[in-house]
Amino acid sequence: GIGLVSNNEKKRIKLSRLNLQAATKAMNVSAYGSGAIYIKTGIYLLSARHWTTQKSLSLALYTTGAKIEYCNGNLDKMQNYLDEIFEQNLPIKEKAEAQSTHIVSLIFLQDNCNDACIVTLDVLGQLGVHIPRNPSKLTIISSFLKTKLMLKRFDTNKLCDLPVIVDKTKLIPMQLLSQMQV
Repeated sequence: GIGLVSNNEKKRIKLSRLNLQAATKAMNVSAYGSGAIYIKTGIYLLSARHWTTQKSLSLALYTTGAKIEYCNGNLDKMQNYLDEIFEQNLPIKEKAEAQSTHIVSLIFLQDNCNDACIVTLDVLGQLGVHIPRNPSKLTIISSFLKTKLMLKRFDTNKLCDLPVIVDKTKLIPMQLLSQMQV
């Protein structure tokens, strides 16, 4: 199959997308070994300038590759995919999913919650959410009381009726913070 499309850029990109789709489906049914092969093939099909010409596809392939290798427990391969993403000059919002995989791997594969917290706080800071690393008791109590006062405005029974967050600038930090509830 690959030899038939080696000189046709459009066909290589299409085949690369198909490999990404196959890898995603494989990951969804826990067929991580197959998914890893599809990702490797999809990346092989990309052009040398893929981060410039096919940024979205490249990001999806490398992010999915990192997730699959995380699920396989292949820390080195996962880190290689993540490093490739982190080396790119991409906005933090585009790297957030890769950062999420990195954080989860620090917690579950490396048993390193301290570094996971540091990375999470760094990423949150890049997203404009600033949480002090070593808050004083006064800061904690003050923030708690502020939150409690804000929540008094809402009927707790109606909190579920509030609209779902769709703004990625708010959603990404919430997702990152929810990972730290381990």
